[in-house]
Order: sequence, then C-alpha cells, then structure tokens
Amino acid sequence: MNIDIIIPAYSETGRVYRINSVLIKGRPIIDYTLEAAINAPYIRNIYLITDDSSMIGQYRSLTKVKVVIHKHEECGENIRLKSILSSALKRLKGTRPNLVVLLLTSAPLRDAGILKSALNY
Repeated sequence: MNIDIIIPAYSETGRVYRINSVLIKGRPIIDYTLEAAINAPYIRNIYLITDDSSMIGQYRSLTKVKVVIHKHEECGENIRLKSILSSALKRLKGTRPNLVVLLLTSAPLRDAGILKSALNY
C-alpha cells in the first residue's frame, strides 16, 4: 500500500506566529511530528507544505521528506486547510497514494507507534 503523509506547517496560523518554531524541551514543535512520520512504518513520502522558505534547508535532507513551498497567493487571504490539501494533492509526484494521512504540527505528542496502530486498524 502506498501511504503518503501531508504536514501543513505555516508561519502564521491566525493564533500563534511561527508556531512551528516554538520550542518544547529544546526542540521546535514541528520536529516531533516529522520524527513520528519518518519512523512510522508503511510511509512512502512525507510532504511538508509550508510558506516558510527557511524550512527548505532545515528539513529537506530528512529521509522521505519533501518540502513544498505553498505561497499565500495560491489560496487567498484566508488560508484554509482545504485549499492547502487540494494544492498538495495536485503536486504529488509519481503514483497516487492509496491513503493520505494529514498530521498537524499542533499535536506533537503522537509518536510512530501511535501512527502504526492507526494504520493497522
């Protein structure tokens, strides 16, 4: 089964500016989501969708992670998850996945074991 993960990571969420850079135990909050995705079984690709160009150099070298820049202009003033996902799905390279999993960076306490359990269900 081809499973891809999409992680939207925007610099502005409407509530907290640069939330993905907020440190938890000395690490950016986004690191926990990426770590869980990278270590989860069955995952073919991980797409980090962001408007923050600094994430390109920071995360592009990670295994299976593809950083995709998504500009604010592509979805208007009000960035909605629906427009981000629609844009991301159009950009998927190669064969289409059987399943797309959305992981939000605002839930950093999940780990690869939780993802494995969910995917086995």
